[in-house]
Amino acid sequence: EHRDDCRADGGSEELCGSARQQELAQCIAEECSEPEPEPEPEPEPTCEERCARRGAEAQQHCLNEEHGEDLCDALGEQVAKACVEERCTQPTPSCEDGCQAEAEAQLHQCLANGGGEEDCAASAEGARDACVAEHCTEAEPTCPERCASVAHEGFGHCVEEGANADICHAREEEATRHCIAEHCEESEPPKPSCNERCEDHAFDVLNRCLEDGGSETTCKTLQGEVFERCTTMHCEIPVPCDARCGKKAARVERRCLKKGGTEEACAEKAEGVLDECRTARCVPPPPDTCAGECEEQVAASRAACIAAGTAEETCNAAAKDALDLCLDACGAAPPPTCSETCEVTVAGRYHTMLERGAKPERANKRAQRLFRRCLRECERD
Repeated sequence: EHRDDCRADGGSEELCGSARQQELAQCIAEECSEPEPEPEPEPEPTCEERCARRGAEAQQHCLNEEHGEDLCDALGEQVAKACVEERCTQPTPSCEDGCQAEAEAQLHQCLANGGGEEDCAASAEGARDACVAEHCTEAEPTCPERCASVAHEGFGHCVEEGANADICHAREEEATRHCIAEHCEESEPPKPSCNERCEDHAFDVLNRCLEDGGSETTCKTLQGEVFERCTTMHCEIPVPCDARCGKKAARVERRCLKKGGTEEACAEKAEGVLDECRTARCVPPPPDTCAGECEEQVAASRAACIAAGTAEETCNAAAKDALDLCLDACGAAPPPTCSETCEVTVAGRYHTMLERGAKPERANKRAQRLFRRCLRECERD
């Protein structure tokens, strides 16, 4: 029709034929072509991949500071390895998980052998149910218990590699805590222990030592000394002081219950009083680290996200991304926090007191007072 109109208006056969072809091509492009498929979303990186990236960034930062290639390679490997050990632990599979995995393997084999999808699925499901009925009759370990079991295997590997057993135990605690937070949806992870926080501080000291050109042997010896000094000053609570704080917390709990508070709420209140009393009267808190500050900030943001009514799954994903970004910003050997600077200064004073003949217990109490005074200066700044 358009071609006849074109010719009626005086157009040539060639011109009108070309116009018709253009109209036809445009029509096909607009009406008949299928929409471009949407690109598939990028798969989320695994924990191991995130740790490898963190190690690579640590290596590059070291090279940018013009340190030796061998030193930077070792530093990057260490950061990635420690990250995997502490943050990538997964709970051991449950009995039902094992049965499910066997059933899925049977399903794939059945399909590969030419079986029908419906028959293969029914057979695999039957095999799974039979496996559960036969093997999964005893009470299963809880998810946190399965996390602790795997983390303890990491403790054994850590000791075999020649690391300080106390440091390895602190890493075991951290691996368990991260595993619970990541995989045990119905369980609240424990707070970081005092030994964990000291291990974080000692690990940062190790990496700063390496980045400054120290040998691996020298820096690991320093790491052990820093960890021991930290736990002695911050984690070893004198029994008499702890007993007094325990009595104070018990009084608070009794009063709370008398006023009609629930057992759970009153126990939580008493625990807070106990922690506060120990920190104020018995031992000062361990020094803050960059990684520790990241975890605190992200935990607060996640809680605020959930309180605002956002789906918990969404808040968890955002928290994971935020934590990765924050830890990446810390780098392999982050500058010491104010409280870490206090720790180093006070440790030097402690050793000076010992050299002058002071008894370790007296020197430690003096060091604790100096650390508290230094912390107050940090808070004012």
